[in-house]
Amino acid sequence: MSTVFKHLRSAKHRIELYATPMSRVVLNMSGYLATAMKLSILRKGNREGLAADMFLAAICVLICVIAGMMADASALILQLIRVFDNEGVSVTGMCSALDDFLDRIVYLFHDGGCFHVPGHTQFICQWLLKPHFYVVRGSGRCLGGAPVTEAQKRDALAHMKTWTVMARETLLAEFPSFGFVRALSAFKLPSKVDVTEEEE
Repeated sequence: MSTVFKHLRSAKHRIELYATPMSRVVLNMSGYLATAMKLSILRKGNREGLAADMFLAAICVLICVIAGMMADASALILQLIRVFDNEGVSVTGMCSALDDFLDRIVYLFHDGGCFHVPGHTQFICQWLLKPHFYVVRGSGRCLGGAPVTEAQKRDALAHMKTWTVMARETLLAEFPSFGFVRALSAFKLPSKVDVTEEEE
């Protein structure tokens, strides 16, 4: 990675800064592990040290893959929010963005597309191909060193399938019949139609 992260850009007052920390953790998991190990030593017995110990004890392949999926989902949510931040967006434009969002999350997390397209999930799966060693309370551990198994992929997808169902129901509650409105956009004609007759 060419980018050096100095902080996670976490702030509760901006929705974007809920997505950015997850992305940065996934893209720099090695640094995150090293930071947790340092905290567990320097802040041993304190709140920060105990939290670092809990993280290091709990981290596993499944959690890493789910984190990658959550980062991909956060990126899509952020794209959707930016559509609605545009004051000039039309009703059909909003409905189209909602429909596209649902199509993408179904492909990524129901059809397993997140393992085949570039993104956080694919990145963390590549990262897990190499072994990464760390220490938890004086005991050495290894994370990764082999391809993510099909069983692990299914378990991770099961979590995100539940989220996609919740996301769909939430959008239907907030924007009823948005799919129907988008379907009507098929009858919308361009404002300028170039009609030319071919010369015989």
